[in-house]
This record gives sequence, C-alpha cells and structure tokens, in this order.
Amino acid sequence: MDILERMRRGELIRLDDPEYPVIEELITRAFRITGELNAGYHDAAETRAVMSELTGELIDETTWIVPPFYTDFGRFTRFGRNAFVNCGCGCPQRRIFPEGTVATRKEDGYGLGYRHRQFSA
Repeated sequence: MDILERMRRGELIRLDDPEYPVIEELITRAFRITGELNAGYHDAAETRAVMSELTGELIDETTWIVPPFYTDFGRFTRFGRNAFVNCGCGCPQRRIFPEGTVATRKEDGYGLGYRHRQFSA
C-alpha cells in the first residue's frame, strides 16, 4: 500500500518515511495551485478547473467556490453537488506533531476531525 493510501486510511505517517517525498511534492503542488488561484480573478468555471487540478477530481458545475481558498495538501478534499465554498475557506489536511508524525484528517462520523488524537513521544 502506498503512502497516499496509508494517509487516506488515517495512518500516522512519519516525516522520515521513505515515501514522504511524495507528500512533499503534493504539498508544494498545492501551494503552487492555490497561490495561482488566489493571485488573480477567475470566473466560476476557471475556479472549478483549478480546484479539479488540486483535488484530482472533477468539480461539478453546480459547485460554487469563491477564492481565496487555502489548503496544505488538497488531494483528499472533495466537494459535493451544489456546494458553496465562501471566500477565505481553509481546508487543512495534515498535522505534524513534535515527534515527527503526520496525522491526516478523516471523517469520523461526527464531523471532520483528527482520527488519531493521542500520541506518545
């Protein structure tokens, strides 16, 4: 199972994981894409196209996203039909703990929260 699948499943990922460069590349990519999105005017269709590039999923034409939009990863962000995302929305998807572990956000049935809440150094 690759590092993205492990992240999707909510596993803890260490910064020294041999596959972590994949994550670093996607983080850099997310910053580039959101930087371009947030730096100028884009109509609704252009915004959906940019966000589709960020998420790797086609954004439905009924979804309205008003930039600026912020994320530290973006690959696991999903938007449903008829969704409205207001300006200034932030969608963090990773959290790095002092011991060099990365936790990803995962749907827990009660809202979006960190799947792993207790850590030991």
